[in-house]
Amino acid sequence: KCKLEEAAVSRLFTWEIDYPPTNNPITGTVDPLSAFVVELKFDDEWAGRNVGIYAHALPESPVPPVGFEYKIYRTPWPSCSGTPENVMQVYKIVPGERYFVLFANWWPDKVIPWKIGVE
Repeated sequence: KCKLEEAAVSRLFTWEIDYPPTNNPITGTVDPLSAFVVELKFDDEWAGRNVGIYAHALPESPVPPVGFEYKIYRTPWPSCSGTPENVMQVYKIVPGERYFVLFANWWPDKVIPWKIGVE
């Protein structure tokens, strides 16, 4: 469930994030009955800094809509299976670690827009 398989690469988007942050979130969509993965790549200036990563379905609400989940995680540790769903994460950026946001849409006929930001 949490391992990035080669078959998922076609659904992988990479967001390269320069320092300092611009407070400009990125947006996209996740198709019905599918998942979408965004890898966050922080430039070297982020090393050692605490970063909050947040995600939402659009329009934003305090609780994600039924049928939509997101998970923010890093590798190699902790794995995505040890990270709670639908929760903002704060990490100290470590060179060599990888940071991801995984979106899942369980609706059979609804495209769901999403947003990711860092602070």
